Amino acid sequence: IASGQRGENADVIVWDFEEKRLLYRMQSHDAGVAVVAFSHDEKLLLSVGVTPGDNRLFVWDMASGLMNAQSNAVQSVDSQNTMCAVWGGFFKDIKRRDTSNYMFATAGKKRYTILFGSEHVKRSQHVHNSCSIRIWCLDPVNGAWPVMGENVN
Repeated sequence: IASGQRGENADVIVWDFEEKRLLYRMQSHDAGVAVVAFSHDEKLLLSVGVTPGDNRLFVWDMASGLMNAQSNAVQSVDSQNTMCAVWGGFFKDIKRRDTSNYMFATAGKKRYTILFGSEHVKRSQHVHNSCSIRIWCLDPVNGAWPVMGENVN
């Protein structure tokens, strides 16, 4: 289980549910944590800070509790409040095979979009008036961002 605190010097805390004990306390967010989400294989944890004050995105390694990658792109690409995040498995290569790069999406208050299409994003349909979705891809070995917060709208 993971939780994010609110307020100054907010932490992300990961708990061992069965043993009812603290596993990790990540101390990189300054103003609060808006979102936490585990990857599909539970090897990584994503955390996104609240707006205003900490729009940073971090990816944590769950084997060590150490930061795997970070980005200020949430802040630089949008002045949105990120309200949710979901992991999408592994990024596919041109032949639609899994790569070692993880894929996830974040969504915030500017535009809400539902995506249709199974193999590729074929088209998006505008459904509600204040949310936007961004697609991310992470190389977990070196912390690089092959795709960094690209807007799908």
